[in-house]
Amino acid sequence: MNTNINNVCEVVLAIPFNLQRFAGVTFDQNNLSAGGAVGAGGVVTPAYTGDQTMYTRSENLEDEFKQAIEIDFLEGHKANLPFEQFAEMSSVPMNSGTLSGTIYKVDHLDPIDIPLTEGKAPNPHAITIRAKTITLEQYADWARITDVADMVSLHRILSITARKQKYQSAQTKTRLTRNALLAETSVRYASAVVRNAEGKPTGETEVKAIGDMTKDCTLSVKEVQKIVQWLRGNNIEPLPGGDYAMMIHPDTEFDLSRDPEYTAMHQYTDTKPLFQGEIGKIRGMRFISSTEAVRITLNSDSGKVDTYGPVGLKLYHHLAFGARAYSMLRLGNKDVEYIMKEFGSAGTSDPVNQVATSGWKFLTAAGVADDLAICDLVTAASNPIGAVN
Repeated sequence: MNTNINNVCEVVLAIPFNLQRFAGVTFDQNNLSAGGAVGAGGVVTPAYTGDQTMYTRSENLEDEFKQAIEIDFLEGHKANLPFEQFAEMSSVPMNSGTLSGTIYKVDHLDPIDIPLTEGKAPNPHAITIRAKTITLEQYADWARITDVADMVSLHRILSITARKQKYQSAQTKTRLTRNALLAETSVRYASAVVRNAEGKPTGETEVKAIGDMTKDCTLSVKEVQKIVQWLRGNNIEPLPGGDYAMMIHPDTEFDLSRDPEYTAMHQYTDTKPLFQGEIGKIRGMRFISSTEAVRITLNSDSGKVDTYGPVGLKLYHHLAFGARAYSMLRLGNKDVEYIMKEFGSAGTSDPVNQVATSGWKFLTAAGVADDLAICDLVTAASNPIGAVN
């Protein structure tokens, strides 16, 4: 039997998101489910449906080994969740008969400038609270391992598979959270800035619509300062440590780090990271680098140039936020679950102990809690090499 065991273990994430939805100024909430794009629930699938065949030993796994793989999976999953560390986490009680929870959006209160009159209670300050229901959805994936001959270690194969799956599961949750937040977030556009050979700006054009975006609308210190100004102007509470955070893509991180203003400011900044994935900060904004910052290609249909901007322009969506900007939901205290099944565990459906499996599943949902505490900055990149996501 001629089987290439170097290729058969591959597990590929294939969630069918409609990323062109992010090309517009606003997001259509009706096109998204609570956890992400319509149809996303449970469709994390391998790239092909055939057996993933590997040569493995058939002996049972030791308890210590199984526990070690599970611990490594769970720790690796949690270490790759950039959004979850900033979320207000809520739980739907176990066995409550529902998978839905509530996010409360509360309007900001203006300061009081009228003094009290002795012996008279002041008029109450009207406060608007809007309840929004989000619903948990479940996602999962698994890999089949078949026992053909005693040629390689089952321990080794399971370790490799679980190692890949811990990143896949974290990427899945990150992408679902990102899409849910982008669907509700106001959009701002980076200005088109022409720069000289030294990187210094020589001209700037304000951009108010996606159709006016050009390759010169890159991420810069000035654009970041505009977002900090907007958040502070809305009296948004910063995150622990006193700063806001922005999710940026490695492609746009490249532009920001080459901005002469960034280099000058970074020299006098405390660069000790506070958050998972943090790569630095300037003037009130900390940067979290993630390939899950949305990257899209504008306008595959050349007939829509006037509406949607230049054909083939690569654009990036960067979420910037302060404290309590968004919430995430989970069931009780359950998080991701890693599931390993040994050879023979399937009983009569696996009569000669041919199949073992490695898989994961979780329930999640996310939504914006404060419209003024989060925004989406859209930019281009001077050297776009990342994959569309």
